[in-house]
Amino acid sequence: MAFKRSDWNDLIDAVNEVLQNPPDGCNPLPTIAHVGPGTIWRKSHIRQVQDAIKATCDDITFGPVPDLWEQSIVDEINNKLEQAWCNCDECNHDTVMAENGMEFLLYDNGPPIVVSPCLGNDTPDIPLRDLINAMQFGQSGIVSRIWRVFRRNHRNDGGISQAVIATGVITCEGIVNYAGSATVATAAGVFVSCSDCHSQVCADTLANAAAILGEPGNFYNTYVLVIDSTHADCADCDGGHHGGGGGE
Repeated sequence: MAFKRSDWNDLIDAVNEVLQNPPDGCNPLPTIAHVGPGTIWRKSHIRQVQDAIKATCDDITFGPVPDLWEQSIVDEINNKLEQAWCNCDECNHDTVMAENGMEFLLYDNGPPIVVSPCLGNDTPDIPLRDLINAMQFGQSGIVSRIWRVFRRNHRNDGGISQAVIATGVITCEGIVNYAGSATVATAAGVFVSCSDCHSQVCADTLANAAAILGEPGNFYNTYVLVIDSTHADCADCDGGHHGGGGGE
């Protein structure tokens, strides 16, 4: 092949881009220098690039370096670049514990309002299963993780209290499965029910409710799913555990 110095340096640039931009869990590797004018091409130039790519992934191998410069050299290097950084996503204690305490906001029904059929905002509760069932909340490759859904009451005075409304186990693939009956309130505040929405009594009641919305004890709700990976462990989802998991 008619191989120019600029072609090889372009390939080196592509390799350096990969070396300097690893995914999370790996550190950048040193770059390769361009070849200068008058370079005498040697197999060592090819091996230098190959070795740099192999340093990103123990599974990468190359065939024997041919005696003549061929397009297959470039093609093989480009193909192997797609396999770079193969080990960065490996599960270990840090990746397991990184999920511990992770929160996902499922619903927020604030701020407090006057809720009434007469205002058309007494919306029905939502089944919790509709918000979380079959959804992926964790990464794949970890077992023994617990999920809990908390209902948190946020009072006007800044106080927050919470209660667990559902709990379960996250699958190895990171999926939550829930078929229970817990529900999520879509409205919060001061609730008013009138027998006659058009009466003066109802109008006065709604006005009085609006006047007390700002009282310290009134609250709205948030619903959050929280992951507990305290006792989790790395695993092959098609097989067994392979260590590196969490601990207390």
